[in-house]
Amino acid sequence: RRRHLRLYSNKSEKQNQQPFDNWNSNDSDWSKCLPRRASLFVQLARAHKPIGSWLLVLPCWWGTALATQPQHLPNLKLLGLFLVGSVVMRGAGCTINDLWDRDIDGKVERTRNRPLVVKDGISVPQVVAAEESFHDPSTKIHSPS
Repeated sequence: RRRHLRLYSNKSEKQNQQPFDNWNSNDSDWSKCLPRRASLFVQLARAHKPIGSWLLVLPCWWGTALATQPQHLPNLKLLGLFLVGSVVMRGAGCTINDLWDRDIDGKVERTRNRPLVVKDGISVPQVVAAEESFHDPSTKIHSPS
């Protein structure tokens, strides 16, 4: 049930592990609790490593707070929109980077086990289909009025 906290009883069990199971050396990786395919897409978008999203959203929130009139709170819908937008944009940026560098990533130790590089990972058509789902009009996020 808690695969990400499992300790290996012997060396051969660790050797039988799939390549993408050890992609993130951090034991608090919550993406490993998801089904296998969902975990691969989370790892592709780097959603399990939120520092990049924080680096995008914090300046947006700071700017919104500075633009708010004195004695008032910032628009919470706008703050939420910036939060969602930063997570989606970072995920899209990481995905397109992995698509462009998939031939190089297999040759670099640090990126060798990314979902687009490993044999049982995600295929390029699956990534393109997932990215196009964000362009579907039924899934668009409308700005607050």
